[in-house]
Amino acid sequence: MSVLVFDLDGTLVSSMEDLVATLNVVMTSAGHSAIPQDNVANMVGLGAKVLIQRGLEFNGISWTDETVAPLYVHFLEHYAANIAVHTKPFDGVVAALENFRKDGWKLAVCTNKAERLTHPLLATLDLARHFDAVSRRYVFRGQAACRTRAWCHPPGGWRNRRFHHDRRQRHRHRCRP
Repeated sequence: MSVLVFDLDGTLVSSMEDLVATLNVVMTSAGHSAIPQDNVANMVGLGAKVLIQRGLEFNGISWTDETVAPLYVHFLEHYAANIAVHTKPFDGVVAALENFRKDGWKLAVCTNKAERLTHPLLATLDLARHFDAVSRRYVFRGQAACRTRAWCHPPGGWRNRRFHHDRRQRHRHRCRP
């Protein structure tokens, strides 16, 4: 069986505008300046907490885990409520997924986006039907390893599968077309 695994943000969907909008709601509600999209484009790729940390640094603010925690909660709440205001699949993605399916490929998503956000986003954009598995990527500091948990929804119900795979080089994925 052949499987194609796709990253989500910046690969299948253009989500930059919603990420920028959410970051700026969080920043401005905390009394900081909004950040231009071009600057945010260089901050994304390692999850919402890192995005918030970089947003604070952009504003010249020193941060601690304690100062980031409430902003992170606010970010997740706002983003969940506004997950697909501007986010949409890139042109040609749906047709490509349908063609891969017709050719017999199994399809999966592997993303660093939290599952509680990934599944609603895929459903809202009517993309969930294309995928056999959706995985959450975990990168451990100091190790060249990626642990992925795939939550598969077969006809019989949910089950958990674990996959391990060596990462020779850590990379930053930028959420841009």
